[in-house]
Amino acid sequence: MDFWEDYYSKHDEAFDWLIRWESPTENKPLKDLLYDQTPIYETGKDGKKVEVGNKSMLKEEMEILIIGCGTSRLSEELCDEGFEKVTSIDFSSTAIKLQKERYLGQEDYKELEFVEMDARKLQFPDGKFDVVIDKGLMDSMLCSNPGPKNVQDMLENVHRVLNETGKYICISREVEAKRKKHMKKVGKFNWKVQKCPIIKPIAGPLPARMPRATEIDDKKYFLFVYIC
Repeated sequence: MDFWEDYYSKHDEAFDWLIRWESPTENKPLKDLLYDQTPIYETGKDGKKVEVGNKSMLKEEMEILIIGCGTSRLSEELCDEGFEKVTSIDFSSTAIKLQKERYLGQEDYKELEFVEMDARKLQFPDGKFDVVIDKGLMDSMLCSNPGPKNVQDMLENVHRVLNETGKYICISREVEAKRKKHMKKVGKFNWKVQKCPIIKPIAGPLPARMPRATEIDDKKYFLFVYIC
């Protein structure tokens, strides 16, 4: 914890690890994956197609928890999309203080909640959330000691606070072999893990030939989203 308190005391600007919800460029793979607005149609009795929704995994009415938020703008960007029930936690008191100060008095973001809390010891009721988003927290925890134990404690708590249809969304820089095993270690979760590679932010032009989805071990060009 001392490392992160020291880090945020020296870096008080907003910063997003790995990727932003919607980058300043036209590249927005995270938003496109989780908030796909492609319409879904059904054919009515009269034979006409009727729009009944969209393909988005995230719905505006959902209760969302962001764990290990740091000074990320993700909660703000979700709020801009229409999500009003977003709670963000971090065990760094400095990070949470910075977040609260950043949005203090901003009417558009008055519903955002920032709470100092350890993801391994979540203080929320069982089944409270529809979605838990982890953007780089598992990666960070696995660099700690004991990394695997910290991750298992975190996942136990995530599973507990998700409702019966809830989703855990983990955004990571690591490939399936190094991440999926942690999600499957706790058998009682009964999670089915869906792996979605997304193009990472890259300085300069993209290569003439991007790797195919079957070549997702290429960490140079991809980040990995695991949906449980």
